[in-house]
Amino acid sequence: MTVCIAALFQWNYGTLDAPQLGFGAVTMSDRKVTVGDMEYEPNQTKVASFGNCLVLVAGDLAIHSQAIQDTDKELKSRHLPSRDIAIIYGRAIQAVNARHAESEILAPLGLNTDAFQDKQKDFSQGFVDTITRSYKIGSLPMLRHWSSVRMASALRFFW
Repeated sequence: MTVCIAALFQWNYGTLDAPQLGFGAVTMSDRKVTVGDMEYEPNQTKVASFGNCLVLVAGDLAIHSQAIQDTDKELKSRHLPSRDIAIIYGRAIQAVNARHAESEILAPLGLNTDAFQDKQKDFSQGFVDTITRSYKIGSLPMLRHWSSVRMASALRFFW
């Protein structure tokens, strides 16, 4: 299990005579990676940085790695508020998970998401329900109940 924790505090970046108050954060994340029954701790951290916005990752590192790359490409060195970055990152996670689910669930049936939606009326209701249920569960393994907006709301107080 990944452990991530963060504490937000107010800090004086100036002097006692000329205070410059701002926010600071202390974050911690473990490094343990589990693959099957094997656990190890690589030198790589489970933290990504986008300007002054940190992302502590838990769950499937391959999914997060791709989402981090996709987020970095979308930001293109722009400096956005942390809330916007959290929304972009949340959407990147959802897109990666949807691609994986499509590849693992629909592709073996010769379908993609668009084809499945277009042909639903031709399939039995039981088949459609089974595939839909599998797709929903498979497409969001880490953040099943978190929309990108909820994720952003949860992270917005960091900056």
